[in-house]
Amino acid sequence: MAAESMGVNSKRLNHLSWVLGAGVAAAAGALMVHIVGAASPRNFYIVMTIELIAMMVLGGQKSVSGSFIGAVLVSLIIFIVRKFEGGVEIGSLQIPKIFGATQLVLSFAILFILYKKPGGIFGLNELTFAPWVNKGINPVLTKDINLQQKGELKTCGLTKRFGGLPALTDANLTVKPGQILGLIGPNGAGKSTLINTIMGTYFASDGALYLGGQDATLWPAYKLARGGIGRSFQQIKLAETLSVLENVMLPLAVMSGPDAALEGEALGWLQRLNILHHAHHLPSELPYGDQRRVEVARALALNPTYVLLDEPAAGMNPEETEELRQLLTNIRDELGIGIIIVEHDLPLIMTMCDQIVVLNRGKTIASGTPKEIQTNPAVIEAYIGSESDQHLLEPENLQRSKQQGGSV
Repeated sequence: MAAESMGVNSKRLNHLSWVLGAGVAAAAGALMVHIVGAASPRNFYIVMTIELIAMMVLGGQKSVSGSFIGAVLVSLIIFIVRKFEGGVEIGSLQIPKIFGATQLVLSFAILFILYKKPGGIFGLNELTFAPWVNKGINPVLTKDINLQQKGELKTCGLTKRFGGLPALTDANLTVKPGQILGLIGPNGAGKSTLINTIMGTYFASDGALYLGGQDATLWPAYKLARGGIGRSFQQIKLAETLSVLENVMLPLAVMSGPDAALEGEALGWLQRLNILHHAHHLPSELPYGDQRRVEVARALALNPTYVLLDEPAAGMNPEETEELRQLLTNIRDELGIGIIIVEHDLPLIMTMCDQIVVLNRGKTIASGTPKEIQTNPAVIEAYIGSESDQHLLEPENLQRSKQQGGSV
């Protein structure tokens, strides 16, 4: 899902990976037969299986560098131990033959690594010279980045059913470049379903989606991403094995192909989101709020016309939320990006958005300016149940409730 949102055609790449993997395996088998002279079942007994498993476990199966180092390390162990396996004399000391010593040593090595470092020697890390190579590359100012220019993003009667159960019914919204539209509603209202349907993660059961006047209803997620829509997720979806910089470079590489200039552009987005100092860290090493910022930077790296943000302030304290509000507002003003934001933080929505759409039980119950939403009877009933308490939806009261640990 995350790969598709960055413009990656995951189905095509998966098929290509399987074909290339089969090709490498076939070539390896052909070379092995050439060396041994004939293919026999005895060549594939448990001995070779243990050696292959040891290579992955020792180095780290989730790391390319780890797999390579594991292969080198196991080959070295086999070379040394087999010398002793056939018996050896050291001065007056005679070491007898030890049958199966190689497998025994490898088995103990596997157990030791699994006990001390389950992820292998390298874990999720890769051999890289980035801290030294990148010193001469300066961040590109985001105001100098050319964004895709599309028309308005519009849904008409968008409906999504799961097995006959409607999760979204007749949803209508329109957002233009440079506009911030808030999407709010109680839990289970269909907000994330609407975002996923707009983004092509789900295909609509009924209705239509238009992007710049084009019917994009049946476009897959990767085509919508390349067409000018970036997004973040309700649950953070960053590539754990890639650095923060590499996470942001990935959509740039998809859009423009490998290019040294892409690194400067990625650094520019990290600088714009105030996380440049984390460029060479793994996402798991960052605080939760900064991981959210990385997702936003990755979405912006598509140079989109629109960005869909699914609860970007989740887990942030009030100071971090206010800083995020200012960042997104400044980016909108500076670049003219249209933003659709799903958020339960009503003070953020009321102070940031130009227009608000309210969902309840999968249906649109209201749309308008923040002031209109605050006085809408259907919204008041959905959130607080009593029209006499509509003053609770005023920004100052929402902010006070949040500071006191309450929720609306």
